[in-house]
Amino acid sequence: MAPFSPALAGTALSIARINDTEQTFFEYELPANAKWGYTTHFWITTEQDACDAATIRFYVDGEAPIEFNPPMASGVAWGDQTVFMHKWAGNGAERSAWNINYRIPFAKSLRITYQLPAGVHTDTVFMIVRGITDTPLTIGGVEIPLPAAKMQLQKKNETLQPMDFLSIVDTPSTMDGLVFMTTLAFQAANEHSLEGCFHFYEGPRAN
Repeated sequence: MAPFSPALAGTALSIARINDTEQTFFEYELPANAKWGYTTHFWITTEQDACDAATIRFYVDGEAPIEFNPPMASGVAWGDQTVFMHKWAGNGAERSAWNINYRIPFAKSLRITYQLPAGVHTDTVFMIVRGITDTPLTIGGVEIPLPAAKMQLQKKNETLQPMDFLSIVDTPSTMDGLVFMTTLAFQAANEHSLEGCFHFYEGPRAN
């Protein structure tokens, strides 16, 4: 088999309609002589405000999807339209233009879909996705073991009582991994009620 050179992949969608039907935006299968791929950039905006309510799903290797809302995936909640940008995510416009640059690995295929919740008005949507194949991936100085590594998204939606703890990340002791990012959004009668102390508990390793 001839050596495989890294290749770029991606697409763009312009002046499409987003509604409460799940629609496929991007579908890609690795070439036979490629070992892995990962996304490098995802961007979405709408003409009105439906973008902030959208649900984006990344189906990696035919498995259950990584499902997210663009603002929350960027670390923003409750309709904040502040324009900001850093290496991994940001909002590029006052009417929402979310950039999500997280590396999402896949070993066989990737399918991306978009959808609005029932009851949200339809809107005109624009999207871009870019990725690359067979290129080593390092995050924070940690080399990611591809193609075995997968992104795992954990979401919690809980009502807490005073002095309760919220478990942000749970992983079994048999799993090695990297905690890449956390987003915390809360609502309370007293906005000073959140105590921002994180506790990290590392259990016994399987090996």
